[in-house]
Formats: sequence, structure tokens, C-alpha cells
Amino acid sequence: MPPAAIAAVLVALVALAIVALALKRARISIPDHQALIIQRTGRPSTVAFHAAFILPIVARAEIIDMSTRRVSIELSGRDGVQCRDNIRADVKATFHLRINHTAEDVLKVAQTVGAEASGRQEVVEALFRDKLTEAIKVAFKQLAFDEIMAERERLRDDTLMIIGSNLNGFSLEDMAFAAIDQTPIEALDPNNALDAEGIRRITERAAAAQIETNRLKHDLALHVAQQDLEAQRAILDLERRQAEAQALAAREIAEFRAHHEAELLIVEAQQRARAERVTLQARAEAGLPPLDALPLAPSAPAAAASTATSTPPSLSGNEPARPAQIDPRGSNPLQHLLDTTRANTQSLLKKIEE
Repeated sequence: MPPAAIAAVLVALVALAIVALALKRARISIPDHQALIIQRTGRPSTVAFHAAFILPIVARAEIIDMSTRRVSIELSGRDGVQCRDNIRADVKATFHLRINHTAEDVLKVAQTVGAEASGRQEVVEALFRDKLTEAIKVAFKQLAFDEIMAERERLRDDTLMIIGSNLNGFSLEDMAFAAIDQTPIEALDPNNALDAEGIRRITERAAAAQIETNRLKHDLALHVAQQDLEAQRAILDLERRQAEAQALAAREIAEFRAHHEAELLIVEAQQRARAERVTLQARAEAGLPPLDALPLAPSAPAAAASTATSTPPSLSGNEPARPAQIDPRGSNPLQHLLDTTRANTQSLLKKIEE
């Protein structure tokens, strides 16, 4: 190959290498949270979201931040939001905004705000604070304070509807009310007609709530007293029933004791009568007179004198000796059975009482 051809090939290879290196450097990868605004001479600006070739001589590129921006709104005290019933509320709300992911909206934001300025937090807050604050005030004015506290979701939907979608290239991704409280009366202006009306309503509500609280306390005290009274009545009724049961048990024990004592007396009388019959029969068989026919026993001196001056018939040898007399007041063969029956009855009564 001639030297000229070799030189031409080398030049071509070097040129291709330079072009390849230039193209490699001209290709820009774009992160998800950014967009690239490309401005070419004599052509309208375009937007790239993933990658683009930027030749330094013929095009100029500008990065715009697509991240979500958080805007916080806090309204309290005399700057609080008035409700439909003129009660003022302290509000904390947060809004999340970002640039719409379309070329048209990206170019709109770049033209109205600036690509670099749209990424600064203070710029976004200054851009939307008034609009968002006004939307909150309008939404609150449509509802009474009690409705706001009970229907937070409805309040959020109303606020989003009032804000709408015309945000100059931005979109509202989400919003939330972090806190909603009644503004203290001390922070209100009594010289303001609306605040004065709100103060009156708050005072009336507080008085009504206090009256209801007192009523509930009194009802609770009355209910507790009634329960205590019922408990005391139940205790007294139980004590009365216990006393009646004890009295009934004592009466039954007394009746049982009286019945057994009567039976014991009957048994004693029967045993005594049987003993007397046995004694009479024994005296009759021995040829002795009845007990009521016996003479009284002589005194000790008289008996001694009689013994000294006379001889007993048994010693004379003419009259046979008499059998010994049976003392009716002596030992009774049935007395042991009677005593045993009485002891058993007393033991049974003691066990019943225990």
C-alpha cells in the first residue's frame, strides 16, 4: 500500500476516535428526579428525561430539579382560620408539590420561575404560600367548627378542589392537616365583629359543656348512692334471713330438747311404776305388809332400851326368824338403764347445738 494511502487510513482512524470520544462525552444520563432542558441555536427548546446528546458548540443544556417540595402552612392566633360559625381555628397543614413530568410543564416552569430557582425550597414556598393559605381559608369558611373536627376527610377534599390543578406547571401530590385546634379566647380580638361572635359562641358552648358535665357528675353520684343503698338493703336482708334461720334452728333445738325431756320423764315414770310393782309383789310373796302399813322407825335411844329389856322373838326359840325387809328407797335394778338413757340424750343435744 502506498504511503499516502496509509496516512489517509491513519487520519480516518484518528478522526473516528475523536468523534467517538466526543459523542461519548456529549451523551448525558439524567437521574429520575431531574430533567434536562436543551437549547439549540435556531430551534425551540426541548426536554429530555432519561438521556441526551449535547454538543457543546451547537447546544446548551440546563438541569431542572423534579423532586417533591414540601410546603408547610401554619395559621394561629389572630391569623387563625375562621369557620362558618365564626369560631377561629389554629391550623397546621402540609402540601407536597412537584413539577409535572411533561415537557410542556417543565418548559413552563423554566420560563416563569427559572430552572435553577425552581429547585430552591424558599422559592417554591413563596410561589404557593398565598394560594394555599387562601384555599384553606375558603374551605374552613364552608364548615362549622364541629363539622370540621368531625369531617377531616371532607375538609381535605374541599381544600384540594379549591386549589385545583392550575399551578403553573406544578402538581399537588398530597396534602394533610397536621393539627386543627380551637384558637384560645385570649388570642382573639374582642373588637373584631367576627371574633366577638366567635367568643360568644365559645362561651355558650363552654357553659353548656360545664352544665352537662355537672349533670353527669350528679347522675353518677346518684347512681353510686343508689347502688350503695341497694347493697345495704341486700346486706340487711341477708342478716335478717340469717337471724331468722338461727332463731328457727334454736327453736327446733328447744323443741327437740323438750320432746326428749318429756320422753325421758315418761320413761322415768314407767320405770318407777315398774319398780314399785316389783317391790309390792316381792313384799306380798314374803308375807310382809304394804309399805304404807309399816310403823315409823323408833329413835336410837328407844331402840337401845328396848333391846336391853326384852329378848327378840328370834332368840326365844319359839317363833321362826323373819326374812329381811326390802327397802323401796334402796338400790333399783332399772336405775342404771335410766341414767344411761339420760346421759345419751344430753350428749345428742350438745351435738345438735354445735
